[in-house]
Amino acid sequence: MHSFFKFFSFLSLPLGRRFFSKSWIWVAFLLAGSPFSLLKAQEAENEPTYYREQFLWGLNFNTRGGLIGGINLRYSKAISERKYHTFSIDLVEIKHPREQRRASQLTGQFFIPGKQNYLYALRGQYGREIVLFKKARERGVQINGLATAGLSLGFLVPYYIEYLLLPPLVPFEQTVIEQFEPTKHPSFNLVRNGMGFAYGLGETKVLLGGSAKAALVFEYGSFDDNHVGFEAGMMLDAYQRRAVLMPYADNQALFPMLYITFFYGVSK
Repeated sequence: MHSFFKFFSFLSLPLGRRFFSKSWIWVAFLLAGSPFSLLKAQEAENEPTYYREQFLWGLNFNTRGGLIGGINLRYSKAISERKYHTFSIDLVEIKHPREQRRASQLTGQFFIPGKQNYLYALRGQYGREIVLFKKARERGVQINGLATAGLSLGFLVPYYIEYLLLPPLVPFEQTVIEQFEPTKHPSFNLVRNGMGFAYGLGETKVLLGGSAKAALVFEYGSFDDNHVGFEAGMMLDAYQRRAVLMPYADNQALFPMLYITFFYGVSK
């Protein structure tokens, strides 16, 4: 009872009245602000956790390519929270499985024995991308399924070599730069060097065809921010006729391959 009277005595003092009035002001402020805080949190929860558009570019590595298979550009546009239209362009080199670099016995320069043409594939594809496992709002790994198909142009670029001709084929010893032909260049021991693809660009032949791929996409990054990740799957190129890469070996019109593309991009 004594404490009860002391509390009311404190309120009757000027300092007590100021403390009591200010305390109620703070309580009223907190009570008034809490609905707005809840509303803001609810709005954040209702924000979309998916991007509307995404632009990606990456480096491709495949079982038919070299150290770096090629480059890839991809654009995706949302249909819904878990489905996307996707458009992609690939430019990759396709090699024959039997291609092997070798040093010339004459000069030490490198060439590819038996190679007659380079093959570069330019693909334009359209398909769908489906979110299989969503990432957290700010970060995490998202896994998408991807399937696309489209047209493919194959560019056959002649492979030129520097070759030493000896009598009696010619009156005197001379060096020529020509596209490799088995009948004209029968000995790899007389190859001095392999020339770059720029030598044969003016004689490029175009093959018409199609391509298709199926892949899983592993994507890391926050939404409305930068994205990094990789795409791994299977690709098939099919052309109207056989692409002769090495006359001594089997040549095909179908080129199945496994691939992985490491990408970087942005979304909004």
